[in-house]
Amino acid sequence: MTQQPVRRPRHLMDPDNLRASAPTGRMQMGIGQVQRWVLSVVALGVVGLHAAAMAAAPLTFDSGVAGAREGLLVISGLFGMLAIVAARMIHRLSPLTPLLVLGWIPAAVFAFIYYA
Repeated sequence: MTQQPVRRPRHLMDPDNLRASAPTGRMQMGIGQVQRWVLSVVALGVVGLHAAAMAAAPLTFDSGVAGAREGLLVISGLFGMLAIVAARMIHRLSPLTPLLVLGWIPAAVFAFIYYA
């Protein structure tokens, strides 16, 4: 008696008849490109967190030094710009871009909190 192969519904995988289904076009990314995206997101997150922490630091203490809050806001903006430059350089793009203005968002938000 011969055994009939088990017929599975089309939506289930048949382990005896595997087919490679590789994405085509824009959806196909190499391992190097995925690594660049992951590294740039990590760089933006870590350096961006430092920028936000630098801007928020004056909330935790009251420094009697004149200009300390403003100095930290400037440093925060520079850290934000550094995050964008790092992400663009990971992707081998020019670091000079109008997007550098976005690095000043944490400093601008906390400046509004401090002076509004």
